[in-house]
Amino acid sequence: MSQFTFLQTEFPTIYESAHKAFKTDKNTLDETIKQLRAELASVKQANTTQPDTHDYSEQQTRDIFIDLLLKEAGWILVSTPLNQREGSLSEVEGNIKGGTISSEFPVTGMPNSSGTGFVDYVLWGDDGKPLAVVEAKRTRTDPRSGQQQAKLYADC
Repeated sequence: MSQFTFLQTEFPTIYESAHKAFKTDKNTLDETIKQLRAELASVKQANTTQPDTHDYSEQQTRDIFIDLLLKEAGWILVSTPLNQREGSLSEVEGNIKGGTISSEFPVTGMPNSSGTGFVDYVLWGDDGKPLAVVEAKRTRTDPRSGQQQAKLYADC
C-alpha cells in the first residue's frame, strides 16, 4: 500500500481513534481535577478552626510551639542551658557545633541595671558563630517587643 493510499484510507480511522481516546482521557482527568478541588475545599473548610484564645505563658509558648518548630526544621536543642553547665562560658562556646541551639544563653552589654540578659535561643552556624537569636514571649504579647529584645541581644 502506498503512503498516499494509507493516508486516504487508514489515517482517518487512526486519527479518530486517537482523538476519541484523548477526549476520554481528558474528560477523566477533568473529572479527577474537579473531585480533588472539591476534596481540597472540604479539607480547607475542616481545617478552619476557631482562633486559639489561650494566653500561653512564655514557657508554654517555648514548650508547645518554638521547641517543636525548631526540631521540625532540623535544629538540635542543647538540653542543658549554658548558664547551668560546668566550666567557663568560653569553654562551653568552644564545644558548640553548627545546627545546634543553646537556650538561656547569657549575654552582657544589655541596657539594664545589671547589664546582663539571657537569650531564649541562640541558633549556631557551622562556623561556631551565632546565626540567629530567638526571643520567646507569651502569646498575647506584642511580637514587636520580642523583636526589639532579640535585636538588643543580637547587638551584645
